Amino acid sequence: MSASSLESRIRQQIFADPDQEILESAVGKPQLMKYLQEGKLSNPFAVLSNYSVYCKGRCLVRKKGVAPQKRLVEYRIDISEISDIRHVRRNPSWLLTFCYFFLILAPALMLLELLAGFGSSLHLSPILGMLVCLLLAGIFALIYFLRKKVYLQISYTNGSVSLDSAFLPEAEERAFVAQLKQQLAAWDEYVERQQYNQTYNRAYNQAFNQAYQQAFSEGYNQGSNQGYQYGYQQGSYRQPPAGPNGQ
Repeated sequence: MSASSLESRIRQQIFADPDQEILESAVGKPQLMKYLQEGKLSNPFAVLSNYSVYCKGRCLVRKKGVAPQKRLVEYRIDISEISDIRHVRRNPSWLLTFCYFFLILAPALMLLELLAGFGSSLHLSPILGMLVCLLLAGIFALIYFLRKKVYLQISYTNGSVSLDSAFLPEAEERAFVAQLKQQLAAWDEYVERQQYNQTYNRAYNQAFNQAYQQAFSEGYNQGSNQGYQYGYQQGSYRQPPAGPNGQ
């Protein structure tokens, strides 16, 4: 697929606004190519534009007040809403709890059997009981290591979307994170500049209005005094003429 054809498909099949600029970094490019060619979602991938991040595929989704769920998604997250991007580990700690339980139970059973005597009614060899507990502890430990995951988590206003790093090439992931952080820094700088301009304009307008009102008040008073003096000099304020009887 040529570069121009790839760009055209991304604009048509992924971007909500075809006028957005396509940035170089995308993570999970094999899944992206499969989606563009077949239109099917499977493993996660993400594409970055100058305004948004598009996450598609099987992702771990977390929303406020709702437990995280792993499901197929097609998310568009505006850069203005993103608060953080980082790697997180999600470990099924309950499996480790069972593992530790059986590790502790193994010597406990052996000690109990020794205290009760080998010919007791427990009918359990201390070595066999210990081996069973160690076997169960090993099974839970193996399941734990198979199920623990590292995710690339993109946090935004109302929750987060996490992509399983097992499906993301390391070089692509580093480039994607670096470019997204640049976009976030540029957005923060833009917001700070807008806030500064608003504060400056508000202070300027306030000072201008105060100066204008003061100048207008002073000019009005001066003009009123001059008009009064001029009218007085022209006889505008003379007494009315006397009547026939001198009244």
